[in-house]
Amino acid sequence: MSWFSNSKAEALREAREMAFALRKNYIYSRDILASKDVTVIQEQMEALEKAIEDKDLPALEKLKKEILKLGGRLFPSSPWDGWRENVEVFVVAIVIALGVRSYFLQPFKIPTGSMQPTLNGVQIVVRQEPPPSWPVRIFEMIALGRTYGSVESHQGGVINSMRGGSITPWFEYTDVDISGRTVRIWANQQAVQRDIGLRVRDSVPAGSRLNFRIDTGDQVLVNKVVYNFRKPERGEVFVFRTTGIRYIEDQLRSSGIEGSQFYIKRCVGVPGDVLSIDPPYLKVNGSIIRKPEAFERIYSLKDGYRGYGILPRQEWLQTAQQTLTLAPDNYWAMGDNSYHSSDSRFWGPVVRSNLVGTGLMVYWPFTSHWGLIR
Repeated sequence: MSWFSNSKAEALREAREMAFALRKNYIYSRDILASKDVTVIQEQMEALEKAIEDKDLPALEKLKKEILKLGGRLFPSSPWDGWRENVEVFVVAIVIALGVRSYFLQPFKIPTGSMQPTLNGVQIVVRQEPPPSWPVRIFEMIALGRTYGSVESHQGGVINSMRGGSITPWFEYTDVDISGRTVRIWANQQAVQRDIGLRVRDSVPAGSRLNFRIDTGDQVLVNKVVYNFRKPERGEVFVFRTTGIRYIEDQLRSSGIEGSQFYIKRCVGVPGDVLSIDPPYLKVNGSIIRKPEAFERIYSLKDGYRGYGILPRQEWLQTAQQTLTLAPDNYWAMGDNSYHSSDSRFWGPVVRSNLVGTGLMVYWPFTSHWGLIR
């Protein structure tokens, strides 16, 4: 069909598409083309671009035939072309996603309940009743991040070991070895030990069955860019690495976990602050800190908040009279669930070099926490 039978606009559109395809194939194949073919392609591209600019339809019609013939000789079609295009798109998408994750936004899973009720950690609830029907389970998995599981032992035995792992950052599991038989529980090892109560060397009776429900922790996006432009602010939720924090590293090592972890807490003190705890209040420079509004929520003693407390065996701020002055580049981190939080009261300040970014939003599951973090 001649381009003359099409509208002028349609002919120009097709010509631009051909110019794009020719340039793309030229870029991909330039290093393997003969020098004379490179020259021919360059001349054809220049002629095509000029004809498009001049809107010269007769010239475009002639060039179309020449370029199709040239393309058939230099760039023969392959049954794998469609696959190659899809792979290219997939690879580019992965590169973009990795770039965003590395420099801008990083997904993070809340592992514990130290930030409740602001943010939920992984929770395992032991149940007597069996799991609900599959349609209900599928809906709860998608909407609430809720799954169901069980530990069953027909022969009984002893728990020899527990080993945690993960498939991608979102799907954690614990393999429980019961006298040589492995049972996989889709939750992190700390939650399995804390909520189900399974321990190494525990006996499991023959014929026993334990049903439970697992509510995944809130999945949040962390803004990794913000601290390149400003310092951390008192009251915001932030994420940091535990590198060099001996108390945390010793605890993790005792549970068989090596290396640093990511923690999420609320930044309650910045360099120069003089801190003290007078339950349920946190004081800065001798006065109860009330801004931002998050502190008032924590002091309210309702909707799950209990204020800030002094716990047995904490190393810092052990009484209402004790104070601590934060050094330059030191930040004080505490959980909103103060009475069940391992935080700076036990292991001291967080240095700025360990900071990753601020908690931006909960993107899944779709509970009342979904949205921006306050």
